[in-house]
Amino acid sequence: MGSAYEDLSRDELLALLKAPRNGSRADSRNDSVSEPPLSGDRYRQIVQEAADGIFVSNDAGDYLDVNEVGARMLGLRRDEIVGKRIKDFVVESQHGVLDEARARIKAGEWVLREWQLRRKDGSLFTAEVSAKQLPDGRNHAIWRDVTARRAEEEALRQSEERFRALTAASFEGIGITERGVVVDVNDQLARLLGYERSELIGKDVSSMVAPEAREAVAVAIRSGRVTPYRHLALKKDGTRIHVEAQGRSTEWFGREVRVTAIRDVGSQMQIEERLSSVQKLEALGRLAGGIAHDFNNILVAMFSYADLTDLDADDPESVRAHMDGLRAAAHRARDLVQQILTFSRQKGEERVKTQVQPIINEALRFLRSTLPSSIDVRAELTPGVPSVLGTPVQLHQVVMNLCVNAAHAMDRTGVLRVRLALAEVTPELMKRVPDLSPLRKYLKLTVQDTGRGMDESTLSRIFEPFFTTKAGEGSGLGLAVVHGIVTSHEGSITVESAPGQGTTFDVYLPVAD
Repeated sequence: MGSAYEDLSRDELLALLKAPRNGSRADSRNDSVSEPPLSGDRYRQIVQEAADGIFVSNDAGDYLDVNEVGARMLGLRRDEIVGKRIKDFVVESQHGVLDEARARIKAGEWVLREWQLRRKDGSLFTAEVSAKQLPDGRNHAIWRDVTARRAEEEALRQSEERFRALTAASFEGIGITERGVVVDVNDQLARLLGYERSELIGKDVSSMVAPEAREAVAVAIRSGRVTPYRHLALKKDGTRIHVEAQGRSTEWFGREVRVTAIRDVGSQMQIEERLSSVQKLEALGRLAGGIAHDFNNILVAMFSYADLTDLDADDPESVRAHMDGLRAAAHRARDLVQQILTFSRQKGEERVKTQVQPIINEALRFLRSTLPSSIDVRAELTPGVPSVLGTPVQLHQVVMNLCVNAAHAMDRTGVLRVRLALAEVTPELMKRVPDLSPLRKYLKLTVQDTGRGMDESTLSRIFEPFFTTKAGEGSGLGLAVVHGIVTSHEGSITVESAPGQGTTFDVYLPVAD
């Protein structure tokens, strides 16, 4: 009602009602039905302004008085309630327990229970009624309308039943978390992780993730990532399994939660690995002819320079020039072997702290000497950027492959821009590149061309092994190798392009600690 009396408890209200009243008789057992026992004293205002309905009845059960809230609950006036009994308002199905409740009250018990009550217009509502007999013999009851609360509880119960039915029918594990803590899971997820469902409720998500994967999972949750990602999960017995997770933030019963579907992909990954090996062998077989042709060209150049060296043995300048050509051919052979080994994952090299700027400069010096002069190569390299932890040969290959790919896209004319800078990991960037961690710093390598660009269908396949847009040319290994190298360096690569608008590749590499 907006007054301070709304905050009074039942005990406080009943205490006020029990207090002596001016002009009242000590024994009110014989109060007549028509006498308003609450009128005329200072406690009347407290009772009238209470948030709950307050009813007063005599020992026979006849109502002597009611406050305005109680009368409104029943849709009646006070004078229409006085003289009636609770049986006149309780639904017939509960009449059988009325006498039992009144007997308990008369015995001195404080009875609290819910009743289905009927208003004047016939509509029903649920009231929580707290009743007790006071020393003066009268019965005092406090009514609280709980219809809305019970409806909400019933809706919640039905919603939980629907959730149980849906998740029980799911083939995937489903977990609901709030701020990284498990709120609910289905049986499939409990079985997947080797727990009882009740054991998972209240657990921190990180306790079910392998230590080396916890940072990546935390980043996915904090960034609201909705694309699938794989990580190592930790079962109850300590064993690790490969899982794929995909989650989304949503509102659940008025709470902001994250719902995540999780499935075991261990068997799938084994199949993918075997399939990848088979595909690589098939691809290397298809490429054998082309590789043999490339090596033959290189060997022809090497033999030719060797023969020219013999012929010009007396001319030091000519010999020096022939030896430079011989070395260049040997470098081309080395690069071809390196590309094949990188793709087939037959060779691993130790990673060291590496400055990327010198690698870019070296690659661009080579490119400028081999690309047509009609292609303008521009470098915008921020000085003093930190090192990355990587393999210099592989990073060189990333720069070379991206730049060569860009040059081919420009059909011998255009502008090739290569930029290097420290990236700012903003929330907007995290949405575009969800694999990045906000806890790390990254270098951003950009290779941009003014070529013909690509449509969406081409963009979706450019990192696939053996996919190429150059009909009859190239192996299709270049961008697949780049993607593999960047991923192995815990980085990420993105591409933006449109027909006639050129193409931009952004490579993010984590800064060395």
